[in-house]
Amino acid sequence: MLETTPDPRIGKRRHPNTVLGYLSSFGGVFTIAVQQFLIDTNPMDNVVVGSKIESKRRPYSVDQVILILTRAQAETDDIFLPLLVQAYSGCRVSEVVARSRTLPPALTSSILSRTRSRPSACCQRPD
Repeated sequence: MLETTPDPRIGKRRHPNTVLGYLSSFGGVFTIAVQQFLIDTNPMDNVVVGSKIESKRRPYSVDQVILILTRAQAETDDIFLPLLVQAYSGCRVSEVVARSRTLPPALTSSILSRTRSRPSACCQRPD
């Protein structure tokens, strides 16, 4: 059903990898429910979940990440902090932006003081 119904946010069919992610999450929730004795059996045990389709996206090179973060550092914190978190964590932009709106001011100040003193050290690849 997930594969055939359109995503209400965009009106298009869901990507197969999105469906696999949902099914994996459902399986995890039901596994915990079984462990917590909330249900007797996991209804996802007999569901066959395929493998992900290889992405066509190419990752940024280390030099590109350094350039992006260095230029963002000269801009406002609204631009720099989400990019910094994304570079370190691998989160999606939307995930980082949603979280950055709820960061406490003390944490924001702490992050800035550590990164502003080392302009591009934050994105150097460890040797």
